[in-house]
Amino acid sequence: MSSRRCADSAIPSCAPHLDSALLQDGLVFPYAHSNGFPSVEGGIGIHLGLWPHFRRTFISDYTHIRTRSVPEGLRLLGYRSEIQFGYDPSFDNFTPWLRKWYDRYEYDPERSHDGPLIEHLMRK
Repeated sequence: MSSRRCADSAIPSCAPHLDSALLQDGLVFPYAHSNGFPSVEGGIGIHLGLWPHFRRTFISDYTHIRTRSVPEGLRLLGYRSEIQFGYDPSFDNFTPWLRKWYDRYEYDPERSHDGPLIEHLMRK
């Protein structure tokens, strides 16, 4: 599977084992994209399936709303939810949401670049 390439791409897959598992037991969305800028709005879209508001920022203006996220749904199915950040989630006021959605989240400034973060994840 290591020679598998992403759809319409000459770039080899960086996660061939994950790709293989998803192809057998899951869904693949090869044309998924972020639905907002800055990236925190895209994060809300991925977690909640919501489009960004045209004047407000969901992450800070709607903290009182209680809606189930993807990680919470997975938890109900028996999965443990964890997320690793390469940037400080408090910068975008993402921390309150992470506490609601995940069993555990982690941010280490020493892993604020892709290389150190990926190396850490590969050791887990």
